[in-house]
Amino acid sequence: MGADKARLLMEGEALYARTARVLSAFAGEVVLASGPARRLLDPRYAEVEDAAPHLAEVAPPQATRRTAGVAASGDGASGDGAAGDGAAGDGASARLGPLASLVGAIERAASLGHVGIVAAACDLARLSPEVIAPLVERVTRGKAECAYWTRDGRAEPLCVVVSAAASQRLRGAFEAGVRRPVEAFAALRVEVAEVPAELAHFLTNVNTPEDLSPLSSAYVSSLSATDLVAQDHVPYGSAR
Repeated sequence: MGADKARLLMEGEALYARTARVLSAFAGEVVLASGPARRLLDPRYAEVEDAAPHLAEVAPPQATRRTAGVAASGDGASGDGAAGDGAAGDGASARLGPLASLVGAIERAASLGHVGIVAAACDLARLSPEVIAPLVERVTRGKAECAYWTRDGRAEPLCVVVSAAASQRLRGAFEAGVRRPVEAFAALRVEVAEVPAELAHFLTNVNTPEDLSPLSSAYVSSLSATDLVAQDHVPYGSAR
């Protein structure tokens, strides 16, 4: 599209920053996972690089869509997270796909003793805590290690909650050459459900700047920081 999706503005706010703000409802800190190199350089957030294979690849990685991604991890009342963008670049690191961002984020979370990550693509411009909270519930209250939605039968793996206990298995799939998140998640205890109709619009993907224009000012203003704070969302991993 000739532009960095993560930096597209919606009501004057970059998509990566907006997504980080939404995910802050589930973690005390959000960390940017900005691809193979730290490049967003937003002083409000730390950045974590994409994971890289420990071994040289013996086969070309599977084709995958690169999108902006945000992950937030939590350890109770406060947490730590990662927000990143998967804009394509030159060389092998650019071909590793969004799974590289997820592995980088979850390994960081596991190393800090957090219980997991909440991850979402920055180009989900309508993202709201309302569509994330049920996924958090499935992992923190149930037996699932991973939870994500389908929409019209198609997986939405870049709005996902993953337990830190799955870190090594995700790394194992990544080392084996898996590059699609859904295929990597197959090694975990997964709960997948069709997103309820009333929540489906929160998973709208932005591919061009023009895609932002249908989003009304009234809708966007309803997702202000004040509204997010007022909502009753339990931080990831904390008790009610």
